[in-house]
Amino acid sequence: MNNTLVSIVIPTYNRANVIQRAIKSVLRQKHNNIEIIVVDDGSDDNTKEKIRELDVENLRYVEQPNRGANAARNRGINEANGEIISFLDSDDELLPEYVSRTLTVLRESDDRCGGVFTAYKRIDRGTVIETVSAPDSEITLDELRVANVIGGLSCTTFRASVLNDVGGFDEKLVSSQDYDLYLRVLRTYTMRGISEPLIKVHLDDDRISENIDRKIRGHEQIIEKHQARLSQKRIAHQHYVRGLLYGDKQELKLARSQFKAALFSNPKKPLYSLHYILCFFGDNLYSRAMNVKRRIRRVLKT
Repeated sequence: MNNTLVSIVIPTYNRANVIQRAIKSVLRQKHNNIEIIVVDDGSDDNTKEKIRELDVENLRYVEQPNRGANAARNRGINEANGEIISFLDSDDELLPEYVSRTLTVLRESDDRCGGVFTAYKRIDRGTVIETVSAPDSEITLDELRVANVIGGLSCTTFRASVLNDVGGFDEKLVSSQDYDLYLRVLRTYTMRGISEPLIKVHLDDDRISENIDRKIRGHEQIIEKHQARLSQKRIAHQHYVRGLLYGDKQELKLARSQFKAALFSNPKKPLYSLHYILCFFGDNLYSRAMNVKRRIRRVLKT
């Protein structure tokens, strides 16, 4: 795979302030045979001008009306000429070894391996706050139905034939599109993890994934679509996360119902009981308890 053409698909929407950073990280790759496909999903800022400033020969800029990130990624898949396709959010960065390392792992894997994923570093205002690990091994649907062990789309690379086989991204989903894609890929294929952190995921931009209502609806859609494939532990986790999101909105009655559903699916998890009980003590105490929890987590991560 030394001469394999790799297509890097970068969906973007109003990311003029960071799009050059993402593109430059692709230009620094040690693998040379790369095409960059930036799909602009209806930006109304100066994204186009920022891309033109770079004057990159192997970059294709595609514009479309605003239809959402899933539609933009599907457009990128359709535009791609590469045998291999990687996804990069426009506010993230690839480290220089990313493409060459993923190609090596794909070359050493059998045809059942549909793609690879890597560990990554989470960056907040220029500081690494966490390194998210990845198993240095093959994973199957059995692992994924319990937890999303793969992570976000920026750390993933797939064989183009696999993405075409599963039909790309579900454009009806408002969030959790990564987990949905992985579940469908692993029904037929395997994926392989790379334990080296080869991506920088930036948290300081106004990311779509931080929209609480979209995240809540996305978790609902995952259960509606994949409930028969998910383990009870994963279903419990989906309810738990929705409870946390409702708690962030100070809608404690809805949060309590989600924590109760999580307990029903996995009654052995003490954390679910704790959050369920906290919901009875009002917004002030709940918020204070969540702030303490976040501070403890930050300390443990660092």
